[in-house]
Amino acid sequence: MSSPTQFSPTRLKIARQLAGLKQIELAELVGVTPSALSQYEHGLHAPGSPILQRLAFSLGFPRNFFLGGTTPPPSPPFFRSLRSTPQRERDRAAAFAWLVARVVDLIETHAKLPRCDLKLEAQIPSAPKRADIEQAAVLVREQLAVPRGPVANVVRLLEAHGAVVATFADGDVRLSAFSQWHGHRPVVVFCLGKDDKARQRYDAAHELAHLALHGEPQPGDHVLEQQADEFASAFLMPADDILPFLPHGRVCWDELLELKRIWGVSLQALLVRAHRLGTMSDRNYQHAFRHLSRQGWRRNEPLNLGAPEEPQLIERAFALLAKKGLAPEDVLRSVGLPDALARLSGSNFEGRPDAPVVPLKPPQRAVSAVRSDAG
Repeated sequence: MSSPTQFSPTRLKIARQLAGLKQIELAELVGVTPSALSQYEHGLHAPGSPILQRLAFSLGFPRNFFLGGTTPPPSPPFFRSLRSTPQRERDRAAAFAWLVARVVDLIETHAKLPRCDLKLEAQIPSAPKRADIEQAAVLVREQLAVPRGPVANVVRLLEAHGAVVATFADGDVRLSAFSQWHGHRPVVVFCLGKDDKARQRYDAAHELAHLALHGEPQPGDHVLEQQADEFASAFLMPADDILPFLPHGRVCWDELLELKRIWGVSLQALLVRAHRLGTMSDRNYQHAFRHLSRQGWRRNEPLNLGAPEEPQLIERAFALLAKKGLAPEDVLRSVGLPDALARLSGSNFEGRPDAPVVPLKPPQRAVSAVRSDAG
């Protein structure tokens, strides 16, 4: 029987949540009572070897995953509206983020990832007004050394400054995106259901707002979400840079489409920015949105900006490990992570990374241990 000191209740709960199963559903699959499964997850009892094997098979994880070490709990995730997405889907997404963080823990034993400096160093009021949020966006751009004008790549900017970005392909699209601190490093997860680059860039800037401004996560807090939206708008479209180009009066749609292409934001985001900065009257703003609705552009805007921005930090780190002879699937298997997470490593490693990954020189025994366990 596995001893209680080896078995990890947290890992059982994570695996169950990722599978989208309730305790009663997993108990039925494994052939134990819901009470017994609850005791496993609360650390009151450890499952015997046959039950542990059935748990591993039912959840699609290697057996030794459930015998892994403990980790400090993450901060609460920055989820948006809690009413629009079922708890089960939020749990699945948070479980995925937890697993991504464990992959990063493993990578950091072999490679040095960028230091996280996303938190705004300057002080802003505890109850900031819109002008304070505008100023915070300017300060964050200065802190991250973002040049004037459009942000070239928001996802790579996050990675270059210490965030880990991943896409949860099976996530509920209603989540859009969320972020969560795992110790000293944040994980940003996208759950987009379609290739909408403008939406993704805005979501990335929204999560940057949480990481830079909001020290205490309050999932679903309307005030914090509004601040994050205002920050994203100001960060992607700084007032001093975009003001001369925004529509003044009635909209010329050809000109607005060109602004969308240049700034990498949606038509709707541009209209909202123009209205907030006072270049559009309420009447012209409402008229423009009625036009969007009539054209069906509220859901499907014209002008495809191309493929969404792809995270590359983890895949480049795995590329370095591969040069040491450590295949991603072998590294993951050595610590009991499912092979399915190997897809985080990607397959294209061309070009110089925007987020530098610096190889470390761990003791030979550390590399040998991974190879031995993987074999």
